[in-house]
Amino acid sequence: GSENLQPLCEKLKCNNIILTGRFERRQTVAIAMKGDIANNYFGNSNPLLIYALSNRLYNAAQLGMPIIVCDHTYMAEIIRKYQIGFVLNLDDNTSVDSLYNWYMNLNMQSLYTACDKFIDDVLVDEQLYKDKVGAWMIA
Repeated sequence: GSENLQPLCEKLKCNNIILTGRFERRQTVAIAMKGDIANNYFGNSNPLLIYALSNRLYNAAQLGMPIIVCDHTYMAEIIRKYQIGFVLNLDDNTSVDSLYNWYMNLNMQSLYTACDKFIDDVLVDEQLYKDKVGAWMIA
């Protein structure tokens, strides 16, 4: 439904926004590579949003792309821990300027290193899970 924002983008003369609408899963990487920051700001109004770690987080980390997430969520905890994105709080009137300044001063090499660390930790957790579940299923 993002294409519904097109009239607003035109009204505000936002020529740096590309709205794709729904797309096939196989297009994910190609579309993501057209952007500079992955947007994962979905709010924090229910438990599904508060505790979820989205596919977009893993995709962004694998692509070495910073991600924007909502404050007061588990995603925000992960972003802060690994320093792989920006935690946005729209209740703060300076948040948009803070995001801009953060992005303009972003050290991409540090981001790539942090993304690699996050993915490495995910792979370790995945192996631990497989070891535990595999042992449980055999028993």
